[in-house]
Amino acid sequence: MTYYKSLTAHAYVGTALPSPLEPYASKPCSYLRWLEDELNGSEGPGATAAPMTLRPEQHADVDAIVAAAQRQFRQVHLANDVGTGKTLVAVAAAKGIAKLRGARTILVTVDRPARITIPSWRRTIAALGDDNQCDDDLRWIIMSSDSLGKLMARNGRPRLKVDVAVIDEAHQFRHASKRTSYMRRLTRMDGPHEKAPFVLTITATPGHHPGVMRSSWQCLIRRLQCQRDWAASPRAVGVEVERGVVLCQMGGNR
Repeated sequence: MTYYKSLTAHAYVGTALPSPLEPYASKPCSYLRWLEDELNGSEGPGATAAPMTLRPEQHADVDAIVAAAQRQFRQVHLANDVGTGKTLVAVAAAKGIAKLRGARTILVTVDRPARITIPSWRRTIAALGDDNQCDDDLRWIIMSSDSLGKLMARNGRPRLKVDVAVIDEAHQFRHASKRTSYMRRLTRMDGPHEKAPFVLTITATPGHHPGVMRSSWQCLIRRLQCQRDWAASPRAVGVEVERGVVLCQMGGNR
């Protein structure tokens, strides 16, 4: 077992992992599994889980998000209440958008504690996968927001091309910080509309106190006022609220 600085990870080089190292084997949909697959040129086995099914209201949310992608929206915010199954909705919507766009790589960022949130997302991805496989012809990478720096190259650019990004507990990126900068670069928020990945942000608590909520809505209202002259155009920037799904078409010349 050797630490490779270029990989920011320990690695064992061999045809099979020795039994003492098996507890440290990479997990499906993890950063280590992504590195392992890149180095080996093939994908390892996926996770398995008991199948899950969407409730009717969750299907409606998924349809709303995928419809936004069909209409060339660049970003959607899912703000349904706690306990309503936002993770299940997000996984199903990400799969639908990936199919729609012919996407391959889906990045999921999660909050602390990663030892709980990452396995939870992995289980949901596997539960909605074909034949209960985590890969499902898609490459899922689940990362803690504190570990996003591992996805950045030395030149500050992303080491992988993200097609769809799911930003869980998005309120953690409300302040300027390194992880916020990494998230913005990975999702190419300053890039052209047609080249940027589709971003699905999730949080049931977009504001932590009345001042934050007031500021957020003021920004939203100002954006709508700035775009009112474009209202008649099918390419106009718009904001819609439907069952807690806030559709925000952003960026570029849209």
